[in-house]
Amino acid sequence: MHYEKSTLSNGITVLTDTMPDVRSIALGIWFRVGSRDESEELSGMSHFMEHMTFKGTEKRSSLDITFELDGLGAESNAFTGKEATCYYARFVDEKLEPCLELLADMVLHSKFDPAEIAMESKVVIEEIARSEDDPSDFVHDIQQTNEFPDSPVGRRVLGSRENIERFTQEDFVRFRDERYIAQNCFIAACGNVEHERLVELCEELFKDMPQGQRTQRSAAVHAPVERFVAAKKDTEQAHVIITFPGIKATDEDRYAAAILFDAFGGGMSSRLFQEIRERRGLVYTVLASGGSLEHEGISVIYAGTRASNLPELVEAIMGEVDKLRADGLTAEELERSCNAIVGSLLLSQESTRTRMIKLGRYAVTNYPYVSVEESVANYKAVTLEDTQRVIERIFSAEPTIAIVSSLESDEVFELVKEGMNL
Repeated sequence: MHYEKSTLSNGITVLTDTMPDVRSIALGIWFRVGSRDESEELSGMSHFMEHMTFKGTEKRSSLDITFELDGLGAESNAFTGKEATCYYARFVDEKLEPCLELLADMVLHSKFDPAEIAMESKVVIEEIARSEDDPSDFVHDIQQTNEFPDSPVGRRVLGSRENIERFTQEDFVRFRDERYIAQNCFIAACGNVEHERLVELCEELFKDMPQGQRTQRSAAVHAPVERFVAAKKDTEQAHVIITFPGIKATDEDRYAAAILFDAFGGGMSSRLFQEIRERRGLVYTVLASGGSLEHEGISVIYAGTRASNLPELVEAIMGEVDKLRADGLTAEELERSCNAIVGSLLLSQESTRTRMIKLGRYAVTNYPYVSVEESVANYKAVTLEDTQRVIERIFSAEPTIAIVSSLESDEVFELVKEGMNL
């Protein structure tokens, strides 16, 4: 993938990845603003801001925005994470100018009408309730809070009900003025797009965005409060996360780690799937993955099972971890997982949206840009020695466990304490 990059007069970065043989363009307006950048009092504001940006500007109502997007034949949405917020649209190439103007109007001129805030706060609170009702989501919330207790990295992106209910128009205006600034803004486009034309349009549409100071971040301390945490919910299954340290997104070992996690718990051929589901029938889902941020990483094993199966499940997972540490991956596993990752990566290059997101994330989070060709070469260069080094980095530490189930905390502790050596 070849990309072009320009900086506007006010400091906004514009990036394009041109695919001349397609008719679509995927375009994202990215901000270096996420939940990790919020104080406790502002927790949830980045995500709520995402919602409110669709709720009307000085010249468009929320209904106007919806009708105009449909009239342009555009697919549009937004997402907020711990490190970035993105507003994006995918549209036919000839609609670049009106789609870009609409997105620019939304991020620059949202009104944050108090009546709309009051109404949308109910929607966000329902989103929080939905997340808490889903035990597979809820277990991640309590796990992250336990792993990063003194950092916004450990808080959920959605924030708290209390914050959502008290945010005012003044809070939104102040947040936009302080965070939605040129030094935090990156515009990424992929598809049948001319770089110079996009730069010209952006220079005019975003000329009034203040420059500001780019958001600076420091690493969060990974310091689990407890090795065991549990919450009680009315659910058929017990949802389990076993956590180990991880590696950050810029770490040189990230390619070896990706292959390791794919082989260990990434798919149907992985060790955990074959042992825990196929041989023992304990679960429907079991996964191992590494979550990476700009300064932090964390490694998790997730599974869902009936509470009565918890002792065997934990014993089986930790047994596979012990085998992995003792024996490492096999050459066959290394080759199979490398081929799976490379194949998925190459197939994803046919999607303008996927390529736009890769380009945006590279820019907004300070991740090093690596071309597809370089990535493929890096995966293929991973050796068994590399994966063994990563195994020791991750799995030599004492793990923690978080569980959401229908049992009381002390009952759950008795079921898993032996397998976890608590």
